[in-house]
Amino acid sequence: MNLKSLLNKYKINKQNKSSDPVVVTKLLAIRQQFFKSQQRHNFYLIPFSIWPFLVFFSILTTVIGFVMYLHSYIYGFFLFFFGFIFLVIVFFC
Repeated sequence: MNLKSLLNKYKINKQNKSSDPVVVTKLLAIRQQFFKSQQRHNFYLIPFSIWPFLVFFSILTTVIGFVMYLHSYIYGFFLFFFGFIFLVIVFFC
C-alpha cells in the first residue's frame, strides 16, 4: 500500500490539508498505516540489554584488580576477588 492510495482512501488532497481536527486525525491514521507497512532499515535491531555492560564492568574490575595485586597495592586482591566473583555471578544469571 503506498501513500497515494491511502490518501485516496481517506479522500484527502493537497487543497484540504488544514488544521481541521478531522483532517489531522485522518492524516495521523494514514501516517500510522503507512509506516506500519514500511520497513525502516535493512538489519535487525536487538532490544537493549544491561548484560553486556555488566560483563564489561566485571571484566574491567577483575583486570584492574589483578594489575593492582601484581603491583602490591593494598586493595588489589580485594578488587580482583570482587570482580571475579561478580563475573561468575553474571555468567550464571
